[in-house]
Amino acid sequence: MHFSKTAMPVILCGALGVVSMPAFADVTGPELWLEWQAAAKSDELDLSVSSQSYADGVLTLTGLTLVIDTPENPTTVLVPEVVFADQSDGTVKVDFPADMTMEMSFDGDAVVRFSIAQDGLDWVASGDEDQRKYNYHADETSFSLVEALVDGEVMPATAKVVATDMTYEYLVTDQGSDMSQVVSEGSLADLDISFEGGAPGEPSISVSYQLRDIKSQTEGPLFAMMDTSDPSAVFTADQPTIGELSHGGGGYVVLVDDPSEPLEISGSSSAGGYEIAIQDGALDYDLHSSDVKFLARTSALPFPVEVSADQVGLSALIPMAAQKTASDLDLGITLAGLTISKGIWNMFDETAVLPRDPATLILQLSGKAQLFTNLFDVDQDTSEVPGDLKALTLDKLQITVAGAELNGSGDFTVDTSATGAIPDAPKLVGVADFGMSGANGLIDNLIKIGLIQPEDALGVRMMMGLFARPGSEADSLVSKVELTETGGLVVNGMQLQ
Repeated sequence: MHFSKTAMPVILCGALGVVSMPAFADVTGPELWLEWQAAAKSDELDLSVSSQSYADGVLTLTGLTLVIDTPENPTTVLVPEVVFADQSDGTVKVDFPADMTMEMSFDGDAVVRFSIAQDGLDWVASGDEDQRKYNYHADETSFSLVEALVDGEVMPATAKVVATDMTYEYLVTDQGSDMSQVVSEGSLADLDISFEGGAPGEPSISVSYQLRDIKSQTEGPLFAMMDTSDPSAVFTADQPTIGELSHGGGGYVVLVDDPSEPLEISGSSSAGGYEIAIQDGALDYDLHSSDVKFLARTSALPFPVEVSADQVGLSALIPMAAQKTASDLDLGITLAGLTISKGIWNMFDETAVLPRDPATLILQLSGKAQLFTNLFDVDQDTSEVPGDLKALTLDKLQITVAGAELNGSGDFTVDTSATGAIPDAPKLVGVADFGMSGANGLIDNLIKIGLIQPEDALGVRMMMGLFARPGSEADSLVSKVELTETGGLVVNGMQLQ
């Protein structure tokens, strides 16, 4: 499921080989072609040629057509010629033409045609029957929009995807069995995506996106990943699905050419990536980016909107399949070193009363939950609760903004069959500790700039006095909150409920 993010020709390579890799230890071109056809048939793909010839160890296929007939968006790939050349070392060199055509349909109302170009292609199949390998390299691979039709009308649009210096290795083990595994590893130097167009009578939109120094790895059960009829198959498979991707930075620009209200949006990051694993019936992922910048310009505002952050991250461990016992879950959010432009600050604090130091939000939660049904089961009864939360831990809470900081941690058991101190919520039993610095100073500053009134601030300070006590430092507060087994609420040793 992760291959579409690793390289653009994977759609083609996957359909014609990577997805259904045949065996090639001392194999001939005709044998390889027969196995490709058998693999395509097992994957319910329509793979055919108009003619073929074999001479001097070279199999030439003319007019190859691949049809992926899915109800939502059937796809057809047309390849003028494919050549399988037997090599002296028992491998097979696969040659594709520099230009190919792909057509996709969407719900029967829209048709999109692409041209596929590959320069400097070097594609070799090797290995034995239990270890099937493809080594793929292309100096440049591009997908270009040829035509887009909606209800028979041509849409004015151009689009192109270009990947340069792409090198990937694919290995399939136990080909033909339910335990077949596919492993990939590779890189590409640059990925460039561009689009320009718009519906007739509507503003034109242009989008450009670049990503540099991309490296990726994937590993997983082949048939589970390819079973689009059963989205839950990959979560219930015995083997894990693992993938990771990193990049060395990139950026994007979006322009809306609207005479009445033009819009420009751009962004960038210096590095980033993701790690993902699907195993033991759970989805585990971690997305992260560094040195993130965002800019928006619009005639609706007299100043540009600029936002930047040193680190942005999102991670989660989510149970996805039904299990007999509770399993782990996690959630992590990181927004560190957040800054906004002077124009935004000046909207509510023109005299710079509030400290404009970078803000930070860090939230880390963990817990235990049990699912009663597979979340991707399309036949499940959506009116029923799919699972039960058993425990919840606040591993870390940090909020730093405008000279104030809040920290917290806590650990609770959860009983969804009962209610406790919190109305209309499951019963929580446990203790949480919180600390805050700069709270009174922040309130004073908010009064100075008119965001809150003195009488409102009085109520806030009374609540702070009820739920917190002074800390060891100036303008600091601490609080210990306990939710008891009997439904009580105890704050700093005082029974409040």
